[in-house]
Amino acid sequence: MEKREQDDAWESALNGPPPSQEEKDRAAKNYEAVFQQIQSLKEPVVVPMKSRRWWQSPALRAACLVGVILACGVGYLYYKDLSAAPQEKPIAWEQVNTKPGERSRLKLGDGTIIYMNGGSSLKYPKVFAGDKREVELVSGEIFLEVAPNEAMPFMVRTDSLSVQVLGTSFTVSNKPDGDKVSVAVKTGRVSFGPESRLRSLLLTSGREGVFHKKDGDLKELSCNTDAIAGWTKNEFIFEDAPLAEVLSAIERSYGYGYKIENKAAASKLFRASFNQHTPEEIMHTLSILGNFKYLIRDSTIIIK
Repeated sequence: MEKREQDDAWESALNGPPPSQEEKDRAAKNYEAVFQQIQSLKEPVVVPMKSRRWWQSPALRAACLVGVILACGVGYLYYKDLSAAPQEKPIAWEQVNTKPGERSRLKLGDGTIIYMNGGSSLKYPKVFAGDKREVELVSGEIFLEVAPNEAMPFMVRTDSLSVQVLGTSFTVSNKPDGDKVSVAVKTGRVSFGPESRLRSLLLTSGREGVFHKKDGDLKELSCNTDAIAGWTKNEFIFEDAPLAEVLSAIERSYGYGYKIENKAAASKLFRASFNQHTPEEIMHTLSILGNFKYLIRDSTIIIK
């Protein structure tokens, strides 16, 4: 580059519009980064100083040329930095666990209310971001009253499937010792199916979806809306329920473990309803209906 071109480039760099303080700070950081990159590409060189006027020094002219090059480089990095999409910060998640016999009620930031049954584990974000609201049922059973928001559908995920709604009330059951995940709808509509989305069910009020994890079978059944989430008020309605299912409900709500030693009793189905009954009262009624004996020892129900 000739001297005339060097002088023109230098004048152009000096006479441009004044930068803002933010641009100055950003340019300073980028300048340092470019300078360090240039320095890393060459070996240190010691240049002896001569006693001549500093503004006439060839070194200054070379420095001006380097300054123009650096300005171009900084400008490119600055433009690249401005045009880059902002990095999204990872959303912090919370986890709530309930012990058998313990229940919890959560109210999320959007107004959605979640009731957790005993022996459950739930993950949820501190804030909802993006175009959807999402929580994860690790295990156990929850009842949700989802706040309506058509712009942000609500989704419940488990280890094997997802449930999506706009605004409704329903239960999701994903017992840690079970082979199935079930969803029962009290009000509204729910889309229910495996993560693969090869097949899904659209459930309405009074309908239940059951997904079997082992074989991937997906079924839709009818259910009693009065029985949905009755456990939130210590109300239980069993319709042709195996003894193990009844005892499992007692375990989650009251914290009583169970052991079935009577195979004949284990094969029986029970139809009964209980409202604000104690575990002892429930077991007394079941023993009469099923014609079996039982023993409660150290918070464990033993079927004889």
